[in-house]
Amino acid sequence: MRLLLSAVFIPGCSFVLVDEPCDTGEVSVQDETGAVPELLFSAVGTGATHTCGILDSGEVLCWGLGDEGQLDAPEGRFSALAVGHAHACALDEDGAAQCWGRNDDRQAELTGSFVEITAGGAHSCGLSTAGEIACVGSNDWGQLDVPRGVYQAVAAGANHTCAVTEPTADTLSSVVCWGALASDGVGRGRALSVISGTDWSCGAFTDTEDTVSCVGDSSFGQHSVPQTVDVPSAVAGARHGCGLNEAGSAECWGADDAGQLESPDATFLALGSGPTSLHTCGLVDDGDSDIGPVLCWGLNAENQLTP
Repeated sequence: MRLLLSAVFIPGCSFVLVDEPCDTGEVSVQDETGAVPELLFSAVGTGATHTCGILDSGEVLCWGLGDEGQLDAPEGRFSALAVGHAHACALDEDGAAQCWGRNDDRQAELTGSFVEITAGGAHSCGLSTAGEIACVGSNDWGQLDVPRGVYQAVAAGANHTCAVTEPTADTLSSVVCWGALASDGVGRGRALSVISGTDWSCGAFTDTEDTVSCVGDSSFGQHSVPQTVDVPSAVAGARHGCGLNEAGSAECWGADDAGQLESPDATFLALGSGPTSLHTCGLVDDGDSDIGPVLCWGLNAENQLTP
């Protein structure tokens, strides 16, 4: 299936990226007294109209639109999370992948043990301890056709995938992409990381100085990464990106049609977004070293901003 994205305006809901219903009501998690307890998370990721996070207990909690099982996270304790357009995958404490949500292209059937996972428009990929990448789901654009090689990171876009190669005795690590946004060489120098949006990707490199190199669409300024952003901390949404500066504040760039660039005044531990998302979430630094409450901004058509 080729994933075709469009934005429509629904009164009271801003822009909606998918042709799905809009609920302008508010949903919150309450205890028996009616109070809203503070939830602490260790990771967060965003889909088109839903959000998932790993609680400090290790359980996964999802909120927003759930018409295709996007909110039906499996039971158990998890250590890593990736959220795609309408599905998500997580790694349990043994590194085994479990996925849920939309599965019309078998994108929720990623199995095996991995050290990293990523979820795109209608595909999912995992990186093994041996540096091999396995992908499942839609392959209409060749997004599952991983080039031969050994890798150290992977990032799925809507209809493409990019990865950072392992260096060899003769070559530096590099960024390669396949699928709808194929490229056998992105940037110059040693690749550090890569992020992927709907139809664009950016990599962080170090040569004589740290640089950023991007490929794909930049009609909304997706390639204009602020120099003050620590690029390895950055995440990509559909047509925007966000990253942390030295102070831990979020700086965003690209499209702002749904408030994607209106990052709140807070200090964050980490950020989360997704390749078809018009919203971003961050883990607020509340004094603990690796957990914090979630704060989100951008599109809220399906209450995807508030757990």
